[in-house]
Amino acid sequence: MARKGMRRCFDLTHIHLFAIALSHTLPLFHEMCKRFARFITKCMCGSSALVQSVCTVYMGFTSVITRNISTVCNLLGWSPGDFIRGKVSVYDDNRLNHKFRQGLSDHENAVAEFVNELVLLRDGYFYI
Repeated sequence: MARKGMRRCFDLTHIHLFAIALSHTLPLFHEMCKRFARFITKCMCGSSALVQSVCTVYMGFTSVITRNISTVCNLLGWSPGDFIRGKVSVYDDNRLNHKFRQGLSDHENAVAEFVNELVLLRDGYFYI
């Protein structure tokens, strides 16, 4: 009920603001991309030669893996070459959250912070 009220009061029509404001996580699509990046990194750098060779063989121009890597790198601001070579940290959640927040407008950031403060105030973790 409180979420619906905040949505109406602050005109929060974009669900990504809820993810940032209420739980300090990435929106669902960004979270899925991050998980894919971690999975494919483990496949490419893992100890199994079979899994590594399957990843290498299926990295053609039209493969699903390549398209997903391209989408993830574009979304998170990484170079696909750096990602494939393992020079990108897929486990740095603070950097990923910071990168996402840079894409928000000043107004969206302010609203997300304000809603977060209201929730903390309601729960007794924040005092005026």
